[in-house]
Amino acid sequence: MRSYEAARGLFSFLGFCSWVVIAVGVIAALGGLSAVSMASRNAGIMQALIGTAPGIIMAVAGLYGLALVQMGRAGVDSAEYSQQSLAVARQQLEVSQQALQQGKQMAASYALQAVKQQASTQQSQPEMTGTSYGDLPKQPGMPSPEVAQKAGAAALADPNGEAAIAQLTADTFTVLGRELVFKDDRYQYQSLKFHTLEQAEAYFGQMGVNPNAKLQST
Repeated sequence: MRSYEAARGLFSFLGFCSWVVIAVGVIAALGGLSAVSMASRNAGIMQALIGTAPGIIMAVAGLYGLALVQMGRAGVDSAEYSQQSLAVARQQLEVSQQALQQGKQMAASYALQAVKQQASTQQSQPEMTGTSYGDLPKQPGMPSPEVAQKAGAAALADPNGEAAIAQLTADTFTVLGRELVFKDDRYQYQSLKFHTLEQAEAYFGQMGVNPNAKLQST
């Protein structure tokens, strides 16, 4: 980008003129020296200096003018460089503003997404809290929720204070005073195995009436 064409053209013309003055001064100095030497063979240094003085002065003036021209060109170059730097700084400022606006938009979109996610989480919480204990998957080695509920109901339903079926631990129950262990999906009492606590209760109750009763197929 060149914005100082007029100044550059002027300095180019002045530079050319300076070189012409320098060349003319050198030629005049040589001509003066030659004229002095031709006029007098015994001319001394003073005569030679006097003869070449006009040319030397002219050449020095041309050299001074050339230096001024170069200084002017340097000022023009500095002005153009400053103008280019200012243009680049403006472009960088515009890019920074665009990036800042994009960052604000992204932050707003993230905030909106977080609000939507929080709202969806709050909407899904009633469904999670409404899941019943009976809908939970059965874990290996643990009695089913229905069995645990029946055992607790039987323990509370005995009016004499002695429960026919009671749960001691997660896998240990008592049926009519006998301790059963829930293992391998069976309720085990010594060598006996029962599918349900009711079956064990019926068996132990029958033993109380008829001690010789045998358990049917389990």
